[in-house]
Amino acid sequence: MHTAKQQLGHPVFLLSVLLLLLNDWFLKPVFHNELTGKLSDFAGLFAFPFFLSVLLPAQKKTVHILTALLFVWWKSDWSQPFIDALNNCYIPVGRVVDYTDYIALISIAGSAFVLQNRRAYRLNKIAFNSILIISSFAFAADQMATEQYALNKEYTFDCSGKQLIAAFNTLQLHYAKRFKSSLSFDAEKNIFYFRDTKDTVAYLLDHTKVKDGDTLTYQTKFFKMIFTGNQQQSKLRLINVTLYSSPPPLPWYPSSKKAIKAFERKVVRKLRKYTRNKY
Repeated sequence: MHTAKQQLGHPVFLLSVLLLLLNDWFLKPVFHNELTGKLSDFAGLFAFPFFLSVLLPAQKKTVHILTALLFVWWKSDWSQPFIDALNNCYIPVGRVVDYTDYIALISIAGSAFVLQNRRAYRLNKIAFNSILIISSFAFAADQMATEQYALNKEYTFDCSGKQLIAAFNTLQLHYAKRFKSSLSFDAEKNIFYFRDTKDTVAYLLDHTKVKDGDTLTYQTKFFKMIFTGNQQQSKLRLINVTLYSSPPPLPWYPSSKKAIKAFERKVVRKLRKYTRNKY
């Protein structure tokens, strides 16, 4: 096998591919925060130009320059028409415009530097083809998309409507802390939203104004719910929920069952705990 292709066995390249897969197929679906987004950028911008340069050794410089230009375009508003066209063709692709992601461009320079090491790693045909397939899969599955599910599931709580909404506000404040470096707060509307996309992440409901029999609708980027209740009992009805997913459809492929389980784990269980503590 050609010496240049043996560089696919470089431990830094293999580590970057492993990190890309771990992040996109486990960390992002579980945490989906600013750190997981940055990890994908750093790992991908090292592994992708390295991979292509090994396969096209005469085009290393061109590959690295084009990778940088494509990343700048992809992370800008200029790529939105292209993404919309893919989604209209039922190809789920998504990304968040965040110009701080450009710091990951340093990984491209790292790729060019590591490629100067021409050491051969003695890959046999099976090992080379395995790395080739796994790497290609990692790059194809890198960009997360979303799936929204229409549901109609009801949960009952042994507390008043005011207590349930107060508990939900507490839950939202804890949740917003995960994204605090990416969020802004509108004090007039009590809304937390992403600075870049303006999508609402959470908004605080005024539980002091809730009366028996009142119906409150809550909707954000992630789910839509309806609250009802009286002095003795309250209910939460889940209308729809959005899950993050990574194509192609392997272990983390979303489904309505996974959407419900995720909602119950992240919202319902915590609300039951908070209401027992009489928030």
